[in-house]
Amino acid sequence: MRWHSSEQGWISPAVFIPVAEQTGLIERLGQLVLHRACRDAASWPDEARVAVNISAAQLGQGTLAGLISTALQASGLPATRLEIEVTETALVNDESRVMEELHQLRAMGVHIALDDFGTGYSSLSHIRSFPFDKIKIDGSFVRDSTTRPDCAAVVRAIADIGHRLGVTTVAEGVETQEHLDAIRAEGCQEIQAMSMPGPSPSPMTARP
Repeated sequence: MRWHSSEQGWISPAVFIPVAEQTGLIERLGQLVLHRACRDAASWPDEARVAVNISAAQLGQGTLAGLISTALQASGLPATRLEIEVTETALVNDESRVMEELHQLRAMGVHIALDDFGTGYSSLSHIRSFPFDKIKIDGSFVRDSTTRPDCAAVVRAIADIGHRLGVTTVAEGVETQEHLDAIRAEGCQEIQAMSMPGPSPSPMTARP
């Protein structure tokens, strides 16, 4: 999602999403995104899945399962073709309620991904307490994995944990062939390329 300002051009969601959260507009914005994503994905090939980021402000309120169910029914998209991405920030506040909500989504057939893992509130207990379908390794480690052995070691460790737990690992922020070669060598199963601002941004997830 991008916002185009007549004065400032393309505005990153990193700028306007926090404002939407602070003003309470994130609920309406999240509903719009879910319905649009499900409607668009319903016309894609049957094996294609759409991933939607969920704000921490949307979790733990007890309304997300109903919102997603409505979007799936309206679009005709099977629940198994929707993937919800949450950050660990969302798990910190009222963790028990958030986990309960994620289990409701899992029971519906929705896939759950843990986004930006490795920074902020990263905790192995979160991986243990909820069976995530994917762990997405933060792009800061991926970008530096070709020049810094410590970052490469972090990527390798997370990929190994994912493999042992039967969880798909996704390397975020892949920008070059060198990055791709490096994360392949470390054992990551999927990549997410960088998305550029513009009228039709399209982050891509593909198996290397």
